[in-house]
Parts: sequence; structure tokens; C-alpha cells
Amino acid sequence: MGRDASAESQGDHIYISDALDYELTVKDSTFTGRVGWSSAIYLENTNLVMTRSTARDIERDPISQNTIKGGLVRCENCGYATFTKNNFYKVKSGDYGGIIYIDQKDQYKDGIPDTPRYLIDNCTFSENEGGIGVSIYN
Repeated sequence: MGRDASAESQGDHIYISDALDYELTVKDSTFTGRVGWSSAIYLENTNLVMTRSTARDIERDPISQNTIKGGLVRCENCGYATFTKNNFYKVKSGDYGGIIYIDQKDQYKDGIPDTPRYLIDNCTFSENEGGIGVSIYN
């Protein structure tokens, strides 16, 4: 369980960059509490599979002046990200994508034909908040 973590820059709980040949698997995990300066999970040029996990009562630190993109996950130029059977309850970013923020530069937009780059399957979203994209921003 991740709770009340705070990083100075990105990834209050997890930070991974430049690992497109690898996959972060988050399974049967719980994230709760205040996010200090950024998303709980920050990924850049990597892949994510999140299954049967819960994020609840996550909010931006009121002192932080940072723009929070994705209260739980910020995925920049990721190869793929799948979310299956997760519960997202009262996750607040304050800015973009209350739960999930996805940003792809043009050179990363070519995917594998007939394969979803981003998949959200059988997830529950309840009472989440975000300035633009209450649950998901892309």
C-alpha cells in the first residue's frame, strides 16, 4: 500500500523513465492519502499494466503550486497502459485528469495495428475530480 508520499518533482510513489522494453505491473495494490507534488505514479517511455488495484482519497497537497497531471497516473509517451478491474474513488488532481493523464507526442502515436495502446476494462470510477478530464485526460 502506498500512503501519503511526496516527491520533490515527479512520481510521489513510483517514477520510471526510458524503459519501453519493460512493463510496470501494479497488481492487487492500494494507493491512498495526499499527493504532494505530482502524480502518485509517473511513467515516461515505459509500459503499465494495473489490475485489481484501488486508489482512494488521493488529493493534491494544498500548499503545492505545481500543476498536477493525473492524480494517480501520469503517462508520458508510454508504449501502452492497461487498467483492468480497478476501483478509483475520490481521486483529485485539481488540474488535468483526476485519475489518469496521458500525453503522446506525435512520434510516439504509431501503435501496433489492431492492438489497443490504452485500455480501460471493467474499472469503477466514483466521486473523482479534475479541472479538465474529471477521471481521464488524453
